Amino acid sequence: MRGGTAATEAVFVGEGPGFNEDRRVGRSWARLVLLDELLASVLWSREEVFITNVVKCRPPATATGADEIAACAPYLTRQLEVLDPAWS
Repeated sequence: MRGGTAATEAVFVGEGPGFNEDRRVGRSWARLVLLDELLASVLWSREEVFITNVVKCRPPATATGADEIAACAPYLTRQLEVLDPAWS
């Protein structure tokens, strides 16, 4: 799930939903609706922020583990360097 442009000053980094999150919030469209509502509450839209994930591929298990996060860390670090958000 991505939004916004590289010119943004705000970046949201998600871990990616696991089984419990899917049960609690619903499928991805419901999460997007919730995200849109949360952003609107602070007068932002999804187009004004950049959204990425800590892992860059779907892990084999339902939960993201330390190994997957560590393997993707250099990619996320570089992505944040390029985006250079105001809140880093």
